[in-house]
Amino acid sequence: MSTGILDSSRHAMMDSLQEHFGENAELDAATANQLTALLDRNAAAEGKGEYGERTRQATIGRAPTLRITETDYFRGQHHEIPDKIVVGNPEVGSFSRCEACHAGAEQGNFDEHRVHIPGYGGWDD
Repeated sequence: MSTGILDSSRHAMMDSLQEHFGENAELDAATANQLTALLDRNAAAEGKGEYGERTRQATIGRAPTLRITETDYFRGQHHEIPDKIVVGNPEVGSFSRCEACHAGAEQGNFDEHRVHIPGYGGWDD
């Protein structure tokens, strides 16, 4: 199944680890192959569930993006949050620091009811 932008994004990311957002994140071949397989198996775009299918459909034919913060889904979920309370917040600093506001981010849980923006408190849209 063609997964569009997300398939291209995963491959572009893995192919450019020597310059990964200003850092060298190169991996040995065996580790890179394992990680690529893991990413392919667990990609939302594989059509697993409603979110995966919506993501796949929304990205077919689009140019790859390497930053989750540039995806339509991310922007749609965060559009109501003013930059000043994230980017201008020394305890957060960037929308890419998910764990700063999402208590379950490290476990893959981004439940909007568990959002706590440092210095501002819970967020309820």
